[in-house]
Amino acid sequence: MRDLRLPLSSLVAVLLVLGVISAPLQGCAGQPKCPVCPRPSVHEPPPPPPPPTRRRATVKQPAWPMSCAVGMPLLARQAAAHLHLVELLAWFSHTRGERSYKRTLFVGRERLISRRTLAFIKQCISEEKDPTARLAYRYLRGYLATAYIERKTASLDDQLSAAELGATVKLPWLAARVPYRNLPVLLVKEKKPARRLAINQAMADVRRRVLNPLLIKKLVRSQELAQWMGYRSYVDLSSQVRQVKLGPLITLGARFVRDSQPLFDKLMASVAKESLGVPLSRLKRSDHGRLFAAPKVRRQLPDKLMLPTFKYFLQGIGLDTTTAAGTRILIDDSMGPKKRYRAACYPLVVPSDIRVAVKPAGGLSAWVTLFHEGGHALHFAWTKTRRWEFQQLGSLSLTEAFAELFARAWEDPAWLKRYAGFIREVRRGKHRKGLTKGLGRVRVRPLGRRLMGYLVRSRLAYNLYLARRYGWAKLIYEVALEGGSPKLFSSVYRGQTADRRKLYRTLFQQAYGYKLNEDDADRYLSDVDPFFYSADYARAFMLADILHEHLRKKFGRDWYSNKKVGPYLKSLWADGNRYTAEQIAARLSVPLDYTASLARLKRLYQEAEVLSGRKPARPRARRVGRHPGPRKPCKPRRGAVKCKIPR
Repeated sequence: MRDLRLPLSSLVAVLLVLGVISAPLQGCAGQPKCPVCPRPSVHEPPPPPPPPTRRRATVKQPAWPMSCAVGMPLLARQAAAHLHLVELLAWFSHTRGERSYKRTLFVGRERLISRRTLAFIKQCISEEKDPTARLAYRYLRGYLATAYIERKTASLDDQLSAAELGATVKLPWLAARVPYRNLPVLLVKEKKPARRLAINQAMADVRRRVLNPLLIKKLVRSQELAQWMGYRSYVDLSSQVRQVKLGPLITLGARFVRDSQPLFDKLMASVAKESLGVPLSRLKRSDHGRLFAAPKVRRQLPDKLMLPTFKYFLQGIGLDTTTAAGTRILIDDSMGPKKRYRAACYPLVVPSDIRVAVKPAGGLSAWVTLFHEGGHALHFAWTKTRRWEFQQLGSLSLTEAFAELFARAWEDPAWLKRYAGFIREVRRGKHRKGLTKGLGRVRVRPLGRRLMGYLVRSRLAYNLYLARRYGWAKLIYEVALEGGSPKLFSSVYRGQTADRRKLYRTLFQQAYGYKLNEDDADRYLSDVDPFFYSADYARAFMLADILHEHLRKKFGRDWYSNKKVGPYLKSLWADGNRYTAEQIAARLSVPLDYTASLARLKRLYQEAEVLSGRKPARPRARRVGRHPGPRKPCKPRRGAVKCKIPR
């Protein structure tokens, strides 16, 4: 009998060809002893991407053996089918805790998601004369360009997901080990600062040992692939996909940070004292989750009322969970043990199959997130355009703005007073049919004026934190991290950029208003949005405030009880993602900047001070001219001491 044993090197080569094991770039990262991929030190900045070893993509011959009239609809159908599977797997991963199989999703899509396909679409864009079709082609090309990088780094994404799912930590005051993904929930609920600090240290240890080595490899690989596709850099690719000019956007953010600094300092100091009982100088990053969860109003926001409150909000503006196709938005509010804490929206088929996953876990943050994802869901549910590219592709700044429009109702006293009335109705026994099942009896306390003022201040502080984080710190940091030109931020930041870890700490502690420690600085690789999604967030925050002020002017201060708002919003939702945030702002005859945000912040801050009794309300102006005449006698209402005399 022949000896069929092979040398180890030959066996590895055969397995690589058959696909049984992964290539060195995809295989052993994160293991203690890796012969081909030694673990890099996370304290060193990731090296700049090497110049592309192959020449940039210049395909002269047609990439597809068909015309643009035939090939482009075929590509759109294939891309839609692929994205549907991506969203479906993400839904089950979120709601059921399924592990990630991202690499498997790209099997059989090598021709669709390739450089030749990108070259073919570019050729069709130059030949197309219809501006609508040309815009749709650009959206499709941008999506496939990002999908190409995702395909090439899919194995690293699967390793990252598996590492997060499998990582556990030991906390001294708990008997069992805690999953890594449950630690953010513990941070919000933990009352003791020392324990919150210990949880933050445990999270930093997982990032340092397990996640950061994989993230460094993905970062360098993504930058190399962007240049390989013919873009100048990863930043250039992201700018084209997001349809954004990063330089002017960073300048706007820096100006907003400067103009809002006095109000931000006031709000942060007030919220830190009210929520945690500590001065601003003693605030830490580990306090962040509990700080913005507004713990003083937790009893006014019971889990069982979260979903009914959202439906009550929609009812007030003439909306419900019905879609334009006549179906219902699916809202999964189960309490599965493997279900993720944060709410999310999944547009599987626009507009007929829209799903929202929510896990009622308590706190203001969970409520606001549900409203945010509900805004996404309603936008997709009432998208009526038939072009798939406008339904789900393009710049996502517009859908994020509609999501923030709903979320930012929670700092408006007009909505809070309406919610207080809803609480009174629940206490009297109404709305029982819509309550979330399996969460016990409803016990809710009334929301008084002082608590309203506290809630408004908490939300305003959080909105300022978001704008400073996404509109300034993250944009500068990610441009430097991804190898972008320093000219994009040199007018507003002149510090060092070579040490990325130190740069992260410098920028973000200035944005947050308090100091960060070494454990916080270890977020410098995990706190990065793919393809500059932070630019979409920054523009969405501006447009959301513009929309709030526009609705207030068009439908009155209490537009939350005006049923004409719903049909008006449907008219804005009909085109899907075809238009950018800048174009919608131009339709409203205002520039996309922070002017409306600053005006709204100052107005709501004054209203919060009046609600808390810190400042007297402005007296109403008396009518001049006709004498009111003698007052008519009146009778007090039943149970009242005095009667109300009309003016």
